[in-house]
Amino acid sequence: MALGSDLPTGRRSVASRLPLSGHDWSALRTNIPIILLFGTFGLLLAVTMLRGGASTDGMVFPLGTAALGLVLAALIGALAGRVPLPRAETLAWVGITLLGALALWSAVSIDWSLSPERSWAYANRLIVYLLFLVVGLFAGASTRRAPTYAAAGLTVLVAATAGWALASKIAPSLADDGSPVARLREPVGYWNGLAFVLALGLPLALWVASHRSLRRPMRAACVALTTSLLVALFLTYSRSGLLVGVVAVVVWLALVPRRRAAVAALLLALAAAAAVCTFALTLPGVTEDAQSYAVRQDDGRLFGVVLGGALICVLVIAWFGFRLAERLPERLIPRRIERRHLLAFSATVGLGLCIAAFASGWAVRELQEFANPPTRLLTQEANRFTSLSSNNRWTWWNEAWTAFRDEPLTGNGASSFPVVHRLLREDPLTVTTPHSTPLQLLAELGIVGGLIGVVGTLVVLIVLVRRVRLLSAPMRAPAAALFAGIVAYVVYAAIDFPLDFVAVSVPVFLCAGVLLAEPSRRSIVGGRMRWLGLLAAAAAAGAVIVSLGAPWLSKQRVEETYALLADGRPGGALAAAESARALNPLALEATFAEARAHIALGGFDRAREVLLDGVRTHPFDSTVWAELARLELAVPGRDEIATDYLERSRQLDPFGSTPRT
Repeated sequence: MALGSDLPTGRRSVASRLPLSGHDWSALRTNIPIILLFGTFGLLLAVTMLRGGASTDGMVFPLGTAALGLVLAALIGALAGRVPLPRAETLAWVGITLLGALALWSAVSIDWSLSPERSWAYANRLIVYLLFLVVGLFAGASTRRAPTYAAAGLTVLVAATAGWALASKIAPSLADDGSPVARLREPVGYWNGLAFVLALGLPLALWVASHRSLRRPMRAACVALTTSLLVALFLTYSRSGLLVGVVAVVVWLALVPRRRAAVAALLLALAAAAAVCTFALTLPGVTEDAQSYAVRQDDGRLFGVVLGGALICVLVIAWFGFRLAERLPERLIPRRIERRHLLAFSATVGLGLCIAAFASGWAVRELQEFANPPTRLLTQEANRFTSLSSNNRWTWWNEAWTAFRDEPLTGNGASSFPVVHRLLREDPLTVTTPHSTPLQLLAELGIVGGLIGVVGTLVVLIVLVRRVRLLSAPMRAPAAALFAGIVAYVVYAAIDFPLDFVAVSVPVFLCAGVLLAEPSRRSIVGGRMRWLGLLAAAAAAGAVIVSLGAPWLSKQRVEETYALLADGRPGGALAAAESARALNPLALEATFAEARAHIALGGFDRAREVLLDGVRTHPFDSTVWAELARLELAVPGRDEIATDYLERSRQLDPFGSTPRT
């Protein structure tokens, strides 16, 4: 019986236009767990992308706990027959298992790591990414339209990210962190990371803009979104972001059957973005470093007016363009001819550019500049787009390769590159990664970790491209947009360190899970298997909670220690510091906090014992030797011992603060 059939005649005509019948309401109630699953993981993704905490570990525990809770809820629903269990082909499970093995190997490397504290934190990040991949598997198994829903939700979140980023230029007070650098970086916290998120949105926006069944206003709005993404991408001044943006768009265009509307939308967006960016270059407060707040505020307002006007023009032109296209007869072009012409055109343009670059000598000069000496840093302004300089990457890659040759089998421990860098560097510039994930894996996890990571990634890509190509045309476009972002992520990882940023990596692992899963029917698991599954999940969840929570709680206790010391309460500070070390005995900050609490109480001998424990745990970390030397300098008659400790610290980091001490 249709909803409203029992209403008076005068109201039945209104109720009959409601889209839900009684059967529909029953289906809706049945699908409530799936709706809650999609809604919750969308909320988690929003928090991750907009409040990811840059490269710090502050959000790892909250996000990991939330993802773990969502996985457990989905598993319970699956065991009860309310949510489908994830199903994927065998090769997909092989790839997922290898990625899990990479997290496990990172955790095992704590035993021999040069920086065991960082290795633990790195393993925790990988665990969180795997949890989000599992969330994606549950979402992908719940419905055949999961890639479409995921692509639509991610489009909205990328639009929000781009809006936030551009708003920080229009109104500098929204992201006034005191940095003199003009490069756009908020809300991700890192310009290259933000550039990747914006590049991730390009195929998504083009998918909506070229979707013929959608209304013209929505399609036109996504052409304007493409313009905003391009403008924001330019203002990051990220060459790697520009590269992965091109990769994402090309991969998506190569996979979709109809691409002419998308190409037209892209050309319109490029023209509008070029005009806005050209104008922005005339505004020092928008594009130049070290500008006063007043200049940034005035130029930001003018930039906002021009950007808004350009977006309105794009909306109008796109709307009329889509309307005209609907009235014109469609000319059918065989796909193979269209692809052949596109490839021929691209090859001709590429070959011509290469010939011109080498004939003019520009390519030779830039290739020589790629391995530039560390003293010649690349500017942070827009002219960096005209340079091929590696901006010290070549030096860091050589340091990583040296570390790999020293420990080729097991590496120096996950995320231990900062210690290696301090041992090998020839300048005071500090860096935490070699800016290349494959080289980082080799240097830190050896050939074992490198092979696990590379082979696992390749296996997942093979499965994904096969699954996308098998989808029907309407379903292929959104799935191809997600896959294009994953390919761009792999390219980006080769020249940067996206695994350090949850706002960059979480969306990719979620999308991979959605695409890897095969839609499956719900089934009620037998009683014994249900209890075994719950027990196994509870045990795994407990281990994950301990691994994620202990470092996070330890950091809270360290902050509490310094607050109590500042308040003149050394007794309470010592209790908090001892708790911090008990939670994370590998944390140097907890070691330093306990030593300073003992010093505040006059316990120099006990403070020395604590710092010596830190030396035994981190023998190659210059900071713990320097801290021990400072303690000895405060004790009369121990200057010679302090000098030995300072010398050891200087040997471990010749360009650190120890030589000045």
